[in-house]
Amino acid sequence: MCYIDVRPLASFFMDNNIIFDIRNYIESKYPKLTLDEIDLIASDIQRRYDYAPIESQVEERLQECAYYANIKLDDDCNNVESQFDGDSIDEGLVHSSEGC
Repeated sequence: MCYIDVRPLASFFMDNNIIFDIRNYIESKYPKLTLDEIDLIASDIQRRYDYAPIESQVEERLQECAYYANIKLDDDCNNVESQFDGDSIDEGLVHSSEGC
């Protein structure tokens, strides 16, 4: 199983995880494989998986959500205002701090 743990620092917040069950995916997509074949493939994928694209996507979404929720991120982070200023794309959505 692959997952990124994005638990908040305080324990009174809910856990936010992105979970993808590789074994379950393989079982449902390729039902004729044996359990040994599924385990071999799932283990190999889990060992060699590149998490960089997920981290980039989460970071992009984090900055977008913070911008629309008027949350100022650390100065060390990319400047959210400059990235989304002048954003003329109208998605037809009202962005608020709830649900980003």
